[in-house]
Amino acid sequence: MTYCLVNIVSKDLPSEDMLIDVAMAKVSGLIASFEEYREIGFKQAINTAKELASSMEIDPIFPKKRQIYRKKHFDEFSCESSQMQQESPEEAFRVHYFLYIVDQTIGSLKKWFEQYEDLFGFLFTTDKLSSLNDEDLKTRCKNLERKLQMKEGTRPNI
Repeated sequence: MTYCLVNIVSKDLPSEDMLIDVAMAKVSGLIASFEEYREIGFKQAINTAKELASSMEIDPIFPKKRQIYRKKHFDEFSCESSQMQQESPEEAFRVHYFLYIVDQTIGSLKKWFEQYEDLFGFLFTTDKLSSLNDEDLKTRCKNLERKLQMKEGTRPNI
């Protein structure tokens, strides 16, 4: 499952001998795994939740929300197509909770990946490193040094 992959990646990343390009490949794989989980994971999660609920002797059902009826005024059109179709409780949970959480996770991982790539990206391969001119390389190294400083006024933790 995805949480096992998260656990593996989070344990591997702090390793002192972890190569930057390998770390980025693992994070990229984790993002791809979450994107796949977004598409197919809901049914797996529902099945697991139903098994857990049954083992705890709880009815594995989604409670149905009460539909709110609103009084229509004379100048409003009451067309069936314009009325909002009520979602099933399971679909409402999928859209408003499951997809929201998975999308937030994917967004956070992508943002972290981009920030990490901006900081360390020039060190990934010799091709990237050799393609930079001296001024650009110096700028990126200064930026990396600034980010790696432990506290203001101390030496970099390199």
